[in-house]
Amino acid sequence: MTELERLEATRERVEQIVRTEHYLLHEGQPVRDPDTGEPVTDGAPRLAAMDLALEITDAIWRLNGIQGAGPVITADEAESRLRGLEQRAAGGS
Repeated sequence: MTELERLEATRERVEQIVRTEHYLLHEGQPVRDPDTGEPVTDGAPRLAAMDLALEITDAIWRLNGIQGAGPVITADEAESRLRGLEQRAAGGS
C-alpha cells in the first residue's frame, strides 16, 4: 500500500469518529445529565479527529502536488494517532 493509499484509508477511519456520537464516561459508564437523565455528549473525540483529518488532508494534497502549509504528517503518525483516538472514543485512557 502506498503512502497516499494509507493516508486516504486512515482519513476514512478518522471521519467515522467525526460522524459518531461520543459520550462522557466515568468509570466506564456514561455520565448522565442530572436534569434529563440523558447521557452527556463529549465533543473532544470529534474535535481531535477533525484536527487529524485536516493534517491528513494537507499531507494528501502535498503528495498530489498541491502545496499546503506547515509540517506534513506521515501515514505512520496518522495511524498511530488514530489508534489513540479510537481507544479514547471507546472509553479507554
